Amino acid sequence: MMVALDYKLMTIDEKKYVDNLIRASIFDIVKPEEAEKIIEDEIFSTIDDIHTVYNDGINFLPHKCNDGCLVKKPDGTLRCRKLNNLHVSKDNTKHKFMNLPNDYSVECLRILERIGLTENLSIDKDGNVLKFKSNLPFFHPQRHIPPTNPTNDLNISPVEGYTFDACKSMQNIQVPSNTGGCSKYCLKYCAKVDEQNYVIVDVDGSGKMVTKATYLHNTKVVSSKMGEDKDRKKKHQGKPSGHCIGPLEMLHLILQYPEVVRNLNFIKNLYNAT
Repeated sequence: MMVALDYKLMTIDEKKYVDNLIRASIFDIVKPEEAEKIIEDEIFSTIDDIHTVYNDGINFLPHKCNDGCLVKKPDGTLRCRKLNNLHVSKDNTKHKFMNLPNDYSVECLRILERIGLTENLSIDKDGNVLKFKSNLPFFHPQRHIPPTNPTNDLNISPVEGYTFDACKSMQNIQVPSNTGGCSKYCLKYCAKVDEQNYVIVDVDGSGKMVTKATYLHNTKVVSSKMGEDKDRKKKHQGKPSGHCIGPLEMLHLILQYPEVVRNLNFIKNLYNAT
C-alpha cells in the first residue's frame, strides 16, 4: 500500500506525527503511553499483551539475508541491499533524512546548468562532478531514517506499530520524499517487473537435452540487472532461453488480471525530443 502526502501543506506537528509512526527498534513498536489506546480499540486485551508484541517483533522483523535481498555488483559478487538504520543514521536518536544518490550523467547536468535548473557545476579534470545542487527538490531525493536503539539492535524492518499489533506479521514501511525519490520508488514497485530467473536449453555430457535455471537477483535495481546481464552474456550467450513462472502468474496472464492495482498513470514518451 502506498499513501501520498503533500508535506508543503502539513504543519510541523503533522510532520512529526508521520515520522513517529515509523519504528525501527523492538521496544519502540508499542510505547507504554500508547497501550491504553490500543486496549480501547480491542487490539490488546490487557497491558501484558505488549510483551507478546515484543516477542512477535523479535520473531518476525530481524533481517535475515537471502536471495530476495541480494543485488549483484559489477564484479559479480553479491551484497545485501537492506540498510542498517543504526549504521547509516548521522544521529540514531532522531528522525533523519538521508540523501539518495544522484546518478545523472555529466551531459544531463550540463543541460540543467544551461537552462538554469542547477547551480554552476564543479567538475574535475577527469570529468567527475564534484558538486551538484539544484533548487528543485526533484533532483535531491531523500530517504527517511527512523531512530534506532543501539542496545541489542536486530536490524529490523521498519514497522508502523498499530498495524503490526493488529496483523502480527512482517512489515517494511518507508517514507521516500521529494518528487524524484517518490517517482523512482513507485516506478520500481508498481511498474517494473523483476525478471526473477531465466532458463536455458543445453546439452549435457551424454548428449541429452536439458534445461538449466538461473536465479536473477533484484533486476529492478539497475546496477544489479547490469551485473546479472554481464554474467548471463559470459556464461550463456547465444543459447535458447526462456522464463519460468508460477501458476498464479500464469492465471494473471491468461485472465489478463493486473498484478498491481494502482491509481497512478505511468506515461511514456510524454515529450518528443527535438
